[in-house]
Amino acid sequence: MKAGHIRLHIEHLVIEGYSANDSSRISEALQSRLTQLLAERGIPEPLLHRAVVEHIDAGQIRSGGTSRAVGTALAGALYAGLKR
Repeated sequence: MKAGHIRLHIEHLVIEGYSANDSSRISEALQSRLTQLLAERGIPEPLLHRAVVEHIDAGQIRSGGTSRAVGTALAGALYAGLKR
């Protein structure tokens, strides 16, 4: 498959219980890890056949770790959700 560009737009992400600074760090970690997952593991098959995904159920993320850990866990959950 020819390499291309992916544009992923997350319109709404709810992160409760964190400060604005923490939310920013979570977002940065999420973006970094999700980019890495897509580069390493490729585009999930279901996503190849749909231009728009209206909703992804990423399940629940248990907090308690650092902002970076939360963002990384969120990215993994989102990637798994893209595969469904």
